Amino acid sequence: MAKNKEILILVQLGSPSAPTPEAVKTYLAEFLGDPRVINLPPLPKALLLHGVILRKRPALVAPKYQKIWLPEGSPLTVWSQRLAQKLQRLLAETHEVHLAMRYGQPGLQDLLTRLKARAPRQISLLPLFPQAAGATTGSIIELFFKELSTWPQPQGVRVFAPFYGHPGFIRAWVEQARPHLAGQDHVLFSFHGLPFSQVQAADPFQVCKADSHCCQEGQNQHCYRAQCFETANLIAKGLGLAAETWSMGFQSRLGKQVWIGPATDQRVRELAGAGCQRLLVISPSFVADCLETLEEIQMGEAKNFIQAGGQALTLVPSLNDSPAFAEALCQLVRGD
Repeated sequence: MAKNKEILILVQLGSPSAPTPEAVKTYLAEFLGDPRVINLPPLPKALLLHGVILRKRPALVAPKYQKIWLPEGSPLTVWSQRLAQKLQRLLAETHEVHLAMRYGQPGLQDLLTRLKARAPRQISLLPLFPQAAGATTGSIIELFFKELSTWPQPQGVRVFAPFYGHPGFIRAWVEQARPHLAGQDHVLFSFHGLPFSQVQAADPFQVCKADSHCCQEGQNQHCYRAQCFETANLIAKGLGLAAETWSMGFQSRLGKQVWIGPATDQRVRELAGAGCQRLLVISPSFVADCLETLEEIQMGEAKNFIQAGGQALTLVPSLNDSPAFAEALCQLVRGD
């Protein structure tokens, strides 16, 4: 590819290389070893990670990956690769597109090491996380600039802001969800959860009120939870949903810390108990289907919903490599 093309790096969180306890352990050690993910003093963290989590969790998690594994590999990796390939075709004249993972392979650090030898003139970073959090976008950006500090200074460096409210992103989700709306009693927007302490720590202006009304009113645009509310509000508006027909939840809680809420699993049971028979779930913090969407929601929460009295839970597929999402990212890159 021509040297004067801008390097565009798409970054996802990552995935184990195989659905085995050994591969899951390797992945979790790298992921949970990041101080932005588990922020504890060295000794307590080592005891927790190596004495508890890495002893037990790989054997519990590997069968979950086995349920969703594709012939080509991890769903998150497969869909992200297809998206990168589609963007390369759409941006062929101006950009050289690469995919990297913050944890696992293909690794972001390895990619930047290879690119350093080429001394590209312009390089851009696009974390594939619509809403910003310290454990995702924060960790990616930190590593990116740490590696770039050893480079000859490029002429241009760009880091794209979170796209939680980008019109193209919202339109992509509206298009993705609309065909599944018919016959549903309620729509639940389920976002990845975070420990409340991480949300507060990531607030540069220290204005977090720990109050749902603050997030709903968009008073702090730097807050992960407020960004999630904004995404849900915009998609609901695009779908024409009445206020009483949709709600929000936060999934994937781990450990004993206080997490932001309301919790998705609790909302699922509450909705079933209140008479909801057909529940549609949209997960707009995940742009590629993965363990959290396919196993946690489509399998686990669907079972919980039925056990609590519901009839059927339907998961809207993630955006994956949909044409509308690829075009939205192109608009973001081009500044349209």
